[in-house]
Amino acid sequence: MLRCAAAVCLALSTGFALAADAVTTTGTTIDDGQTTIVVSDDEGELLYEVNHARSLERFSPCSTFKIPNALIALQHGSLPRHDTTLRYDALRDPRQDWWPRRWDQDHTLASAMRYSVVWYFQELARRSGSALMQKSLDDFDYGNRDISSGIDQFWLSGSLRISAAEQVTFLRAFHAGRLGLFETDTEQVKEALLIDVGDGWELHAKTGGCELEGERFLGWYVGFVESPGSAVFFALNTEADTWQGVQARRLQLLQHTLQQAGFWPEDQD
Repeated sequence: MLRCAAAVCLALSTGFALAADAVTTTGTTIDDGQTTIVVSDDEGELLYEVNHARSLERFSPCSTFKIPNALIALQHGSLPRHDTTLRYDALRDPRQDWWPRRWDQDHTLASAMRYSVVWYFQELARRSGSALMQKSLDDFDYGNRDISSGIDQFWLSGSLRISAAEQVTFLRAFHAGRLGLFETDTEQVKEALLIDVGDGWELHAKTGGCELEGERFLGWYVGFVESPGSAVFFALNTEADTWQGVQARRLQLLQHTLQQAGFWPEDQD
């Protein structure tokens, strides 16, 4: 469990009241030029931004695509709402050396989201099929909508691309129920994304990571913080030379930059 994450302090004691006064400028650039952060309120107002040019640059969504993938599967019956358990099939999805130990077992939507189980969401995509997947991404206006690199690969360093700014736009539409989906499906995916709960706030988020060209790695951290009557949405992506570097870097950078902007309590770890 995370103690405090993206914009969580907005939902601490002040209940997002800090947001209006905390940000006086946008477009601050992290020195390395390899990171962007976008923070928006539920009305679409930009509250904070790091590296505007990069925020508009499209990258593979990596495992953050598990959010729309799950929504599509629930909405169209590729995944039953009442029982989201998928049985692990070693013949269909042979274990890879790099897999975490928790992957080669049966998973529900909640556990597959929590542990970012790739085979689970590849199977959802195969069940949904290319035609339905393409129509849904067109309806969602999700990034470049390109699934041409294969129904179970297009979001994993494949043809699909989305920017941090577009991630935030998608998250707002998802949260507000504006994607044309059943409310029960939206709520079920929100619940699967729940990471932490505090006094008057809930953090719903998803990480993601992919290989980039030139032996580099991309890391995402996207989500929203709910407080009674309001929400704040965020998307970060960053690069590093190793996968371990991305894992350590994405949350550290998110905390540091939002703390500098007044979004993160100084006394939080």
